[in-house]
Amino acid sequence: MLTIYTIDIKDSQLKHVTAHSHLRQVLAMSNIPERLTQSMKRTSGGKLKAGEYYINISYADDYAFVMVTKRKFGIDAEKIKCKNHNVKLLLSKMLSMKLSSDLDFYKAWTAMESEVKYYGNKGLFDALMGNMEKNPDLQTIHIIYEGNMIAITSTNKNIEAQEVLFKKCKDETV
Repeated sequence: MLTIYTIDIKDSQLKHVTAHSHLRQVLAMSNIPERLTQSMKRTSGGKLKAGEYYINISYADDYAFVMVTKRKFGIDAEKIKCKNHNVKLLLSKMLSMKLSSDLDFYKAWTAMESEVKYYGNKGLFDALMGNMEKNPDLQTIHIIYEGNMIAITSTNKNIEAQEVLFKKCKDETV
């Protein structure tokens, strides 16, 4: 079971600060020992870790989505909106795939970004320019949550037949 914690950030001018202020709550809801929350740090690729736990965060308009896992994952989320035909066409050409609908666009975009986040040491430019070595064991699943396309990427053995559970964080001042 993969759990994604949702944090409402719609009224926040500082979405990163709001999301990070809820991380202790997320870690507690994940049953992570308090001693590990005190030792949270960034890896060389910029990922947050608390001991052996990876902390993955993605933002999409009104929400921050957080996953806490012992295995390496990448997550990306985007609010589904109508996309300009030229934007879809450009991404279609860059990825050499047909993107005929907004859902196709968001599936391709979030898959690409979640893969970049999985690696942790690459950027979006690397993905768009084809500068990433493809791991044939990576798999991406997509979920739509309250109008947001969410992509989760990991190896086949980590993601195979996984169910996704969403848990809302309480809105509390931290």
